[in-house]
Amino acid sequence: MITKGIEVVPYRAALYGPPGIGKSTTANSADKPIFFNFEDALHHIDCYKTNHIKTFDNFKYLLGQVTYGEYKGQFKTIVIDTIDALEDLLAKELCKEHGRPSLGSFGFGQGYDLLNKKWGDILDMLDYASREYKMNVILIGHDQIRRYEDPMGDGYDRITLKMHHKSALTLISRMDAVLYMTWEKMVRKTETKTNKAIGTGKRIIHTIENPAFLAKNRYDLKDRFEVDQNFFAHFEMKIYFEPKVEPDHIPEEIEESK
Repeated sequence: MITKGIEVVPYRAALYGPPGIGKSTTANSADKPIFFNFEDALHHIDCYKTNHIKTFDNFKYLLGQVTYGEYKGQFKTIVIDTIDALEDLLAKELCKEHGRPSLGSFGFGQGYDLLNKKWGDILDMLDYASREYKMNVILIGHDQIRRYEDPMGDGYDRITLKMHHKSALTLISRMDAVLYMTWEKMVRKTETKTNKAIGTGKRIIHTIENPAFLAKNRYDLKDRFEVDQNFFAHFEMKIYFEPKVEPDHIPEEIEESK
């Protein structure tokens, strides 16, 4: 069947930024979240969370319990906390499985190719949960500065997800939004005419990429938001409840000619 129009479906978002800025607290404002606890750093947040996940098999089991098992229907948003802790787990299991001390020791980038494949499997699982069980997905991660070689000009440093670059590219391509959370800063001249960065105390989420950092969204969001305790509730209102064009079917004679 061929259809036309905007469809409202669960979102898949990555939220990343520096340590301690409140990413997990912000994700807790989503609709009925369940945290998959890879980092074991959620003690201070009043949220539903799994045990500290230490194996990939335990993750698969818990995901099954939340989507179609014992806890089916109790949660609306899967939160992975954090993707860099999950990647460390995957890397350790791959090295143990293949008898290698590190992913770099595989040679010819094969270790990182295996890691990227694992990420593809995880994203497939999360996509299935999103599509079949109508669950949102939020992936929390930390940031890092990485050199970017611009094919159209000089290279420069930029802020991106703290994970291997192959895996990061795979993850970014599968997300509906990649949100960069940081502290707002202002640059002022000192008495000696040098520049000094001054924090305003406000937390900002960027939704559109620029040379300094990676971000994206498929929802026509404004380029930045000031973060409050209900950020994801506002985010969901924007993408779910603002007027949409209703899907309509291609004329019947086209359907019959398939």
